Amino acid sequence: MNTTKLMVLLAIIFLGGMKVVAQERGNERMPYHTFLKEGKTWNFQYYYRNLRSGEEEEWTKDISYVVNGTTEIDGKTYYKMYRVSEEGSEYYCALREEDRKVWMRTDNGGERMLYDFGMSVGGCYMPYDEWNTLQLVAISPMRFKDEILNVFHYDVSVNYFFLESFEVFPYSVVEGVGCDKGWNILELFYSVPSNGIIMREDFLSCFEDGKCIYNVEWTGTPVETNDKCATPTIAYDNGRLLFDCGTEGAECVYEIKCADVGSGRGGEVALGQTYEIRVHATLDGWQDSDVAVATIGWRNGRPVMEGFSSVTMDAGDGNADVNRDGTVDVADIASVIAVMAGKTSE
Repeated sequence: MNTTKLMVLLAIIFLGGMKVVAQERGNERMPYHTFLKEGKTWNFQYYYRNLRSGEEEEWTKDISYVVNGTTEIDGKTYYKMYRVSEEGSEYYCALREEDRKVWMRTDNGGERMLYDFGMSVGGCYMPYDEWNTLQLVAISPMRFKDEILNVFHYDVSVNYFFLESFEVFPYSVVEGVGCDKGWNILELFYSVPSNGIIMREDFLSCFEDGKCIYNVEWTGTPVETNDKCATPTIAYDNGRLLFDCGTEGAECVYEIKCADVGSGRGGEVALGQTYEIRVHATLDGWQDSDVAVATIGWRNGRPVMEGFSSVTMDAGDGNADVNRDGTVDVADIASVIAVMAGKTSE
């Protein structure tokens, strides 16, 4: 078995101990989280150990892979990835993202697909060679601190061609982040003792827009995609609309419509005299709530409120404010007398 195959096998075994586990073997997922973004950074710790007698040496250093700028290759736009350490920065490779797939291109020419985040459960692909096949067995949305990310769980079939047999190992990928600890973000880098030397890069964290979206020390919390936000309530309070939702942390999204809004020409326009208020609640990791609807209309100069959880107006309930000027006074009495006089004259 050559060194590359052995590196693949050992990395897969190492990954078998990852903390992220499938919530269930389903195909539910949250909205897609983009993998490539300007300034995005993956942090690693490079480990080196020399076991050779008389030359024993062991040390670590911090390294990062950073997205910085774009380039055009064969008519396609690629992001440029740099490897940054205390020694400086060096160009590493070009990456592009299309249809939820991430492709890598090196100076050697050609490209290969690293990740397929659009795959459905049951799908397979071979990111390395024909001896290693990844089959997707589950997708589970997980909350990591403030971020909800889809976790893809695979069974990796390793074909021991020289033994004419194969074994299956568990393996996970975090959408928008890539592989978990033990694997370089772009390709396997976990060497076995060769001539007494061990080298590897251990993944630590991923930053986006200056914020850590993933850390290998975080324990993901499963997100139930069938959780649904409570339907909001709409209240009217002296000219203000108040929205509330029973789901903690949910945000109310509103829309107010009125058919009378507009402009035009002419000497006459009919008024529909109705405001429609529509509100729904939203929260990351939850389904949007049902839409709450309330209307404010007018009938004979008086407001008609429908769909509100409560209505609060000045001057009591406003029933005596006939002319709707916000004050109950003699003017309202005059209005009532005028209406009555009109009916008497008929």
